[in-house]
Amino acid sequence: MLTDYLPLRALLLSVAGWVHREQQRTIEYLVEENRVLKEQLGGRRLRLANGQRRRLAAKGKQLGRRAVQESCARPVRSSCASPGRTRRGDTPGSRARSATSGIGLGGQRLRGS
Repeated sequence: MLTDYLPLRALLLSVAGWVHREQQRTIEYLVEENRVLKEQLGGRRLRLANGQRRRLAAKGKQLGRRAVQESCARPVRSSCASPGRTRRGDTPGSRARSATSGIGLGGQRLRGS
């Protein structure tokens, strides 16, 4: 009974191996392309637009934290904040409220209020 499926199994394994090799070559090319592009930046920080940052964060989330950190030369903080938060952790309206009330983010009185 097993002998009936051996030719099909061999064909499936050879196709899977070929696809894996093609994917591995593509990944190696893209990694090398990233290295070349980073060399052209010359140590300057990569500036990303919000849309680019979101796309990278979505792809990175699929890979997981460990895979993303292994691919980076140096670990960086998460580039995507939780929804409704700014970099400082304030809600978007809190800065406007504190500016109108005359009290700064640290609880100090602002000048001229």
